[in-house]
Amino acid sequence: MKVAFCTPDFANKLPGQRSSGIGGAGYYRCQLPADMLNKYSADIHAEVFPGCWSHPQTGELYPVLHPDRFNPDRLICDETGWDVIVLQRWMAEKDRQRILRARAHGQTILQDVDDHFWSIDKANRAYKDVRREDWNADFYRANLAASDHITVSTPYLAEHLADLGVPLTVLPNMIDLEQWTRQPVKEHVQTVGWCGHTGYRSGDLETLGNSMRYFLRDHPDITFLHGGHDPSSTPIWEMLRIPKNRVATRLACPITQWPRIWHGIDIAVLPLNDVDFNLAKSDIKRKEASAAGVPTICTKFGPYDDDWPTWHATDPSTWREALEDFLRADLRQRWADRAYQRVQAEDANQRWTDWANLYRNLTGQRSAA
Repeated sequence: MKVAFCTPDFANKLPGQRSSGIGGAGYYRCQLPADMLNKYSADIHAEVFPGCWSHPQTGELYPVLHPDRFNPDRLICDETGWDVIVLQRWMAEKDRQRILRARAHGQTILQDVDDHFWSIDKANRAYKDVRREDWNADFYRANLAASDHITVSTPYLAEHLADLGVPLTVLPNMIDLEQWTRQPVKEHVQTVGWCGHTGYRSGDLETLGNSMRYFLRDHPDITFLHGGHDPSSTPIWEMLRIPKNRVATRLACPITQWPRIWHGIDIAVLPLNDVDFNLAKSDIKRKEASAAGVPTICTKFGPYDDDWPTWHATDPSTWREALEDFLRADLRQRWADRAYQRVQAEDANQRWTDWANLYRNLTGQRSAA
């Protein structure tokens, strides 16, 4: 079986080149499953592409490799034949007919949904991206409804899309623990940190109120570390209302280097704003922190309102209390140990079978129909 993941989430695109990297959503929902399928499965070959071209006569979808270097309007495609096409974030109006034609040709078309694109907060940089005239969330729903199957990253998304009448499978994000190194818990806290892009948030960091400012004021030897800083976005010290000289930043990096960006953080804060968009978010940041050996304090909301071993906060007052409590090395060690044990169950080297079994079942059902 051949599986093609097609996602626009390629970072740092250059003219005439496929990409020099893939974004976080493309990695966790496409590249990582493809890597694991190729690593372990004897009957499945998977690759990731930036798009697909629809054959005008047959309707078969051919994954796009790159534009023709001599004719940018012409696409160079892989025409070797693909049994399963997994589409991520295909939101153009014309895509519905392309999907239907590909299914009529005999290809199995899945769509993977990893965010609640119908309720993106206006503060989020992606808000305008999913409201373009020719590419938007309304077209996306129609495209999803035309598919054989939908995979989603959270149960909330499954509930939201259930009315489309398309079979759904929840495939929570997994993490490749072989790429992560667990760091030891230090006796004294030197850094509190958050990793991510401030431009794609929904007022999350602001929910900390003044708790971080007062905490840093009372503990002058502690630095706030932001991993994933983008100079073009609002700096995190403005969002947290903390002095710039108390912040250390690490620039955004390719997802393949992402584990290193967590190194040295003693306490991770994972705040979420109480908005619908965040109800559908996955807990991938918490899994990353757990894999890195970093104990977390999370907002008790959405993906973090569960029994995962994490410390919860609900308002600036409880955030401040949690930060003070986590100054204790024994407490941090206890929660880091429990979280590291819990994240083992999310290891991609075990959970890849969730993807493999689904694809096998779908193609078997289709060929038997």
